Amino acid sequence: MLWLTELRPHRLRGSTRNDSGASFLEYSGALVLVGVIVATVFALGVTGVSDRIVQGLGIAICRAFGGTDCGSLNTDPAIPNDLVCNVEIGTRNQAINGSFRNIRVEQGAGDTLLLRRNPVTGEEAAIYTTRGSTSVGVEAANQEELLEELQKGGNNKPNWEVFAQGGPGLSLNYDFKGENAHDEARETRENLRGAAWQRWLATAGGTHGQALEGAIKESARWVEKGWTWLTGGDQEQVDQKYEDILPDSVTIDLNAQAGGNIDYQFNNSRAVSLGVGGSLEGSYINSVRVSRDFERMHTVAFQVDGDLKGQAGLDFSSVVPVKIAAELQAAGGGRVLQRTMFDSDGNPTNVDFEIQYEYGAGVTVGAEGDFPGDMEPDISLGRDIRKRVMNRFSLDLTDPQNLAAVEGLYNLSNGFAAIPDPTAFTDPGGTAADLAERFDTAGEQTRWYYDVEGETGVDGGLKKGGFGVGWDSEESTAELTDAYYRNNADPSGRWHELQC
Repeated sequence: MLWLTELRPHRLRGSTRNDSGASFLEYSGALVLVGVIVATVFALGVTGVSDRIVQGLGIAICRAFGGTDCGSLNTDPAIPNDLVCNVEIGTRNQAINGSFRNIRVEQGAGDTLLLRRNPVTGEEAAIYTTRGSTSVGVEAANQEELLEELQKGGNNKPNWEVFAQGGPGLSLNYDFKGENAHDEARETRENLRGAAWQRWLATAGGTHGQALEGAIKESARWVEKGWTWLTGGDQEQVDQKYEDILPDSVTIDLNAQAGGNIDYQFNNSRAVSLGVGGSLEGSYINSVRVSRDFERMHTVAFQVDGDLKGQAGLDFSSVVPVKIAAELQAAGGGRVLQRTMFDSDGNPTNVDFEIQYEYGAGVTVGAEGDFPGDMEPDISLGRDIRKRVMNRFSLDLTDPQNLAAVEGLYNLSNGFAAIPDPTAFTDPGGTAADLAERFDTAGEQTRWYYDVEGETGVDGGLKKGGFGVGWDSEESTAELTDAYYRNNADPSGRWHELQC
């Protein structure tokens, strides 16, 4: 009876066929079919089969006859109708960088495909985002004299590297809703960033390329509207045409990253080497998203990622100047995010706090060379699997008490961003405690669990003297496995499983 699991509402689509010409024979056949199904439902109920299966069959019958208010499998009144699950998150990032001495410049681009589903109605939605960024910073690595000082006999070799960079970013967001939202979002992704050349061209452009892409689309729209006005055409048709081409919102951000890694290699022979190491990287992003309707969303996020690795390599330098190595990594990380939403008039409507952590393992295979003339090329690729847990705490700011608690810590009067008041955070028993109490008594909590698979592309670089260039790419897909919701205003404190 596994096929019955396919009766979830979001898998069923109502028929659009017009039945005005249906014959008596067709209706008779349909009634007989319904009679059989009803009898089956009754039998299942008598034999103690799950009420959920019986309910699913009832929904199917309702929708088969064109019903629009057929209910859903998530009938728990405690689950709000506007709740959505992020059922799949696909992310791709590419970057190219160049360095001279200790100065580093990086151009980056990426895209995110967010597939969503309402657990109550089964309605699909999606957001597709393209992003470009430009960063400038500094980097440093161990110098030859330090290496000699730390080296302890043989070919033992400690290495370290640190960097810090920051700059602006720009994202274009495309929203999709309705029966085919997921397919439409995938199609848009294929059209805009499907080919490798499209992704690397966007990477070369960075923030400026993303801005140029948006400006060209908007300019084309107004040129076509002007021509339509001159020729007496329908300007509404032009707007409808560009509805699917232009983004629904734009996100502007300032970001910063810093990190470093260290490894220690000890050679047991001239041909074989072993090593251990680790890395740590932190990032900060502050962004504002503005929609076509001028609704705003301000987001601040901090993220930390780290890994520990063991390495085994083969050194062919006695024959050719190449070393091949494989790494096994144990990795983990966490993110803290604050998101504040404003309506088109600048009134705050909602605030979210998210805490996310993940852990997993991976493998990387790479090669590096040491050629005459100080030429040092390297190349690598890898895969990893991880578990991710995301906790969201939400508070409705249309409630005056909730709004007052948030305004005790943040200035929301600008209508764009939640600006923290440093003095308010210094009193743990004051306004901060008031906000915590509001979350505890009037907030909502959602928890998602994901399986994540990731891979790095053919990353590489080339160094010569004080110059260096590099490129890297990564891709990951997170699939939702479980989801739960709780309303803290409910005295029972019960967690509700979401059927997403």
